[in-house]
Amino acid sequence: YFMDSASGACTTCAGNTHGSWTTLVFAGGVFFVGGATSTALLLKPRWLFDPETGFVEKVAKTNVVRFLVVTSQIVSSLENVHILAGGSSYPYPFNVLSSVLGSVFSLGMFDLLPVDCWITTSWYEKLVVTTAVPLALVVMAVLANLIYAALTNSGFKLKGFGTKYAFMYLFYFLPGASIVICQSFRCAEFDDGTDTAQRYLAADLSVSCDSDEYTSITSYAGAMLALLPVGVPLTMHATLHASKDAIQARTTRTGDAELEHLAVWFAPYKPEKWW
Repeated sequence: YFMDSASGACTTCAGNTHGSWTTLVFAGGVFFVGGATSTALLLKPRWLFDPETGFVEKVAKTNVVRFLVVTSQIVSSLENVHILAGGSSYPYPFNVLSSVLGSVFSLGMFDLLPVDCWITTSWYEKLVVTTAVPLALVVMAVLANLIYAALTNSGFKLKGFGTKYAFMYLFYFLPGASIVICQSFRCAEFDDGTDTAQRYLAADLSVSCDSDEYTSITSYAGAMLALLPVGVPLTMHATLHASKDAIQARTTRTGDAELEHLAVWFAPYKPEKWW
């Protein structure tokens, strides 16, 4: 069985065509977007990357992508909070749209794809995968910059191609990772007729809140809480503060090459609002 993100129902894996189509569409989308992005970065056409009139600059000025991603995450999160508080979900078909958009713009692989039909997974594994991706991207970006500095005998700089997209990933998908982290603490109580209620992890009712597995989950989630939802905003504030003079002096929305890796964090705002 797997949880169908569109219907919110537990669905059998055998003979299920919806999960197969979802997988095919997801794989095709990843292949297309990856190919198109790689081609664009290789050719760097002026109409796309020109700092004044390029399509990327125009999109940055209008904030279309930012608005779409952030709004979808907010709408989906509001529904989840309302359900966890004992309320109902959005009416059909808005609940389906909210669930799908929330999963897509949070890169919720475990929600989008029938992963449990391929391998047996647990909440701990979902937590590790969700939190390891952003950390791994940042580590790889920093290592790439260190290797480049060593090969060219130049000083280490945080800016770079890898750093830019690692920071971009953190900006857009940190909320999704934060939701999974916070869900790892909440327990639901069930009255079994005895004096002591049975407590289970609300996000995965197969995990008892009195078990060693739950202790491992909360220990890891606590560390990730400090690193991601708390640590990333503090780190990015310190990074932006270190570059505030250049951000305030910029003449374009995204700034010059020295600020390219940080642009996603300040581009929509006025120069004096560097923070």
